[in-house]
Amino acid sequence: MRTTLLLAAVALFGCSAQAKNPHGEIMDKIESEVSLPAGANPLNDYARYYAFNDKGLIWAVYKLPSPPPSGHEVCTEMNGAIPEEQWKPVPCPAESPEQSYLPAGQRRWMSDPRAIPTALDTLGCEQITFSYDVRRKAFATKPTCSNEYQVRSKGRY
Repeated sequence: MRTTLLLAAVALFGCSAQAKNPHGEIMDKIESEVSLPAGANPLNDYARYYAFNDKGLIWAVYKLPSPPPSGHEVCTEMNGAIPEEQWKPVPCPAESPEQSYLPAGQRRWMSDPRAIPTALDTLGCEQITFSYDVRRKAFATKPTCSNEYQVRSKGRY
């Protein structure tokens, strides 16, 4: 009886883990085959984001994460900018799970590629982008650092 309960619990846990992340298998495949560009950090140094784009390709962004944010900084700053006697502070909106902080070594499947946090002012390989074709099971574009010039010139800007 205990064995049956244990097996049922393991099976249930396995099903719920798959239900939580239905894209885990494809992320595993991409991460096992990806060849990071010269100048990149090891894979586990990056927070990794994935989403299907409008062409049916997976768009991937790997980012070296900044220190975790300390809450809703913009909302808090706005509330503190006007004296309370002139402005009633408003509650800050709850963050969606997609927008919450993602530490190094973690990955997240996003509902839309526009939800992936990207930065235009990164240096070297702080951010890596590429796309993957699921149908062909091949990289559609090769992983490149967000600022190829800085990587090629070895940091001379």
